[in-house]
Amino acid sequence: MIVIDEERIFKEIESKKPVSVSLNGPDGILPQVQETAMNITKRFGIPAYVLADTTWGTCDLNSNGSKVLGAEIQFNIGHTINTESFEKNLVLINAYDDVEFDSV
Repeated sequence: MIVIDEERIFKEIESKKPVSVSLNGPDGILPQVQETAMNITKRFGIPAYVLADTTWGTCDLNSNGSKVLGAEIQFNIGHTINTESFEKNLVLINAYDDVEFDSV
């Protein structure tokens, strides 16, 4: 099962105190991204928008979608992280598969 690094997201929100955020990720993990968005709203009482447009990684961040929604931070989830951030208020977040292959 895919596990999103929610603690990193929560730390960013606690630090920057945005009034809204957006989340973007690959199609295959959108259910987990939606769950994370609900956890953000429940914990912080702010809107967490899921950008459900197909994304192709760090070369296709859909930051314009976040700007249109007025999101103060965009979390791009589940793509290879090769830098901390590409632009202001865009944060790359890891997603991990917790399936073990020890018995294979």
